[in-house]
Amino acid sequence: MNYSHYFRRCTFVNDEFFLLKKLALLFLKRIPRNERGCHYDSVLSFVSSDDILSLIEYHLDPKLAISWLEFRWCAQAIALFQKNVSSALQEKIGSLSAEERRAKTVLKFLSCNDKCRDVNNELKAIKQQLLSNERLEAILYLTSRKIASVVGPGLSLADLRFNYSSGAAVGVKGGYTSSLYKFNGKFVANEELCCVFRYLGRKGLFPRWLQDVEYTPCGISKLFTVPKNCTSDRTCAKEPKDNVIVQKALGNFLRARMSKVLDLNLSKNQAYHQELACEGSVSGDLVTIDLSSASDSISYELVNWVFPDWLVHLLELCRTRSTSIENNGKDYFVNLEMFSMMGNGYTFELESLLFYSICSAAIYDFDGNTNPRLVVYGDDIITEKRYNSVVIEALTLCGFTINVKKTNVDGPFRESCGGDYFLGHAVRPFYIKDSLTPARIVALLNFYYGSYIYGILYCFFSPYLPAMFKNFGPADRGDGHIHCNQWKDYQDIKEPRIASNDVDSLCSGHEIDFYETIIALPLTPSPIQSFDYERALLSVGLSNLMQTKMHCLEDDLFPENHVRDPYIIRNLKTKKAKLMRISRPGVHNKLSPVIELYAVMRKVLPEVAPHIHDMMSP
Repeated sequence: MNYSHYFRRCTFVNDEFFLLKKLALLFLKRIPRNERGCHYDSVLSFVSSDDILSLIEYHLDPKLAISWLEFRWCAQAIALFQKNVSSALQEKIGSLSAEERRAKTVLKFLSCNDKCRDVNNELKAIKQQLLSNERLEAILYLTSRKIASVVGPGLSLADLRFNYSSGAAVGVKGGYTSSLYKFNGKFVANEELCCVFRYLGRKGLFPRWLQDVEYTPCGISKLFTVPKNCTSDRTCAKEPKDNVIVQKALGNFLRARMSKVLDLNLSKNQAYHQELACEGSVSGDLVTIDLSSASDSISYELVNWVFPDWLVHLLELCRTRSTSIENNGKDYFVNLEMFSMMGNGYTFELESLLFYSICSAAIYDFDGNTNPRLVVYGDDIITEKRYNSVVIEALTLCGFTINVKKTNVDGPFRESCGGDYFLGHAVRPFYIKDSLTPARIVALLNFYYGSYIYGILYCFFSPYLPAMFKNFGPADRGDGHIHCNQWKDYQDIKEPRIASNDVDSLCSGHEIDFYETIIALPLTPSPIQSFDYERALLSVGLSNLMQTKMHCLEDDLFPENHVRDPYIIRNLKTKKAKLMRISRPGVHNKLSPVIELYAVMRKVLPEVAPHIHDMMSP
């Protein structure tokens, strides 16, 4: 059976709009009668009258909510439609089509580029003393000092970690975006980088394949859009694939320096941001600040002013200076006044360091505090409430626009890095972003696992979920099955163990159980090539646990780690598999998932099992 088709792409709902409407009403009924205020009345009215466009545009002001329950369930009712780009639903409610959303987004991008041009002209005029803005100059001076203290006096080739990303890029087609394909293709980069890499290859400073590879100069990125919600998209850029090698290396360098000097770990800071957002929603002492089109608002001259010259030169070396925009089958080229776009390998780290430094400079200029409570993750900023006005003023002076709807200074609500909190209560809703496939229904059920509404939702969705997908399993093993405490009672699996000496020896002292779930595996080429077994490892989401045994491997080697929609897996075959769950009572053993992974691979990809066993060996 083609589980990929049915589980991830097909919907078994005849009238999806009607079902979502019923579901929205079900959530609204969870609000106690004495806590139903103006938000409840408005949302109920929009849903009942099928006025979904008004529902989507409705601003759920937390200051007007009677309680966290009213806010939570009203937010969840809106979230069923707000980011849903299902074509059937869009046609039903009469919202913008995909082409209209793209056109709207491209116009916004061009507007941001024009604004960056204005900022560039202003900064050039200040440098040439044609204009005077003492406040801005003071902020930029302090910002440049902070950045210089973080990045240090320079770097060497040994400080850079070169690796591909798993994203789309100029030079690769379709979903073939893993390193397996990028290494085998032509070397596609701007002319400056082609010259640099030729030189490094001749000097033996890089692998010998650089001497023989075919070089294809390309200094232009390609703009594309991805759905953000049902009324707009977000822009991203396909960079030349080998520009990204250097971009990511510089991004990794900035990330390491921020972690070392500022104790700002961008790899793990999301959870910390959520903790601070929760704290701020209770105490009110912390504020969350969000920026609109942050990465598209970083002007070239701003970076040139506040970053050291040696680093600007390296950033400029691998930067694309223009992008192409397709319109009616023709490509139009736009010179970039912004420094970089999303899709560039160092944009996230660059903006994180830039925003942190601007905020730090504003605070120091305000009261001399050199160690404020300040954390930054991309354009998500959290700081103390007393510094709110000076931080916002500094960011505005530097050409950035505050997202007022997502900036929370007063009231009981704080939002940061995917965490929404109302007086300490988690109120983040589950967003349905496309058709109600079995995969999305299962993910929605699992999202509310542990909540009192879990059983109500299961009864609601049970008629729409085919029996072949009503598999129950452990809550710590993904969304290929429905989470359940008593999952063992629902598993009709008779095998007590796996008949394998090597697995048995590794499982000594552990309890072994089996469960059925839906797993995704890569469509590997035939015959098996090098690195294919690594892609198989990531396909069940356990590569991080094997980092110590896979010294040279990175998550971004694999295409299945980069998907637009987490419930639609491209270039994968999906199958129902019988997996092993290993546990040791009272002991937290990181090896258990690795043993399970080995057992899975032995069954579903026996060709690669020897490679995995070798990596697991001491």
